[in-house]
Amino acid sequence: MNKRRSASQAFATAALLSGQLDGLLAAWEHSIEADRVAGHHDPLSLVPTEPTEAIVTLERELVTLEYEIDLLRGQADAETRRAREWEENAALALREARIDLAKDAARHVEEHRAAAEALTAEVSATTDVADLYRRSLSSIRATHAEERR
Repeated sequence: MNKRRSASQAFATAALLSGQLDGLLAAWEHSIEADRVAGHHDPLSLVPTEPTEAIVTLERELVTLEYEIDLLRGQADAETRRAREWEENAALALREARIDLAKDAARHVEEHRAAAEALTAEVSATTDVADLYRRSLSSIRATHAEERR
């Protein structure tokens, strides 16, 4: 996994996952509506099998998202640590009057800070999608339980 993802990649990932969620929910709603239009009068026949499949799929994707969030957080923390290390190197170089090394270290500080910021943005976007998945799972479970009664 590339440690230096840009913020635009983070938002693209979030948009893709959000689109997948929308597709699952739309398919489930379509199935429910199709059963209703077909004139099913038995309340148990209104319960499509898709909610169960949607729940399993969302749970799997949620686990994947949570794993991805943990990895991204670790990468962001590592980039932040690297930036601090380079700050220390820059300070040391300045104390030794090595301006060339201090400038190089300052460049590395900025690179690692930018990478940490991009990863943090991706963590935030992925966390938002995971929260959406959690709310959707809760909603699907509640609706599915009501329809089974």
